[in-house]
Amino acid sequence: MNNIVMKAGKYSVIELKAVSRILKGNSKKTKEDTKEYHQLKKYLEALDVETGVLINFPFPPENEPEIIV
Repeated sequence: MNNIVMKAGKYSVIELKAVSRILKGNSKKTKEDTKEYHQLKKYLEALDVETGVLINFPFPPENEPEIIV
């Protein structure tokens, strides 16, 4: 699910996901290595927007969502 919000004349893309944990604690993978990050970057480029936030609600459920800026 993607949302586009505007505040003070600037747009941001907020992407909501419900997938397994994107960045695992013991992995050497960085946010730039993930397909979700690249997908968000493509949305930003296509919409000519500078700011985006990816919020993942891991499945199976965990205590807190995973937020990648």
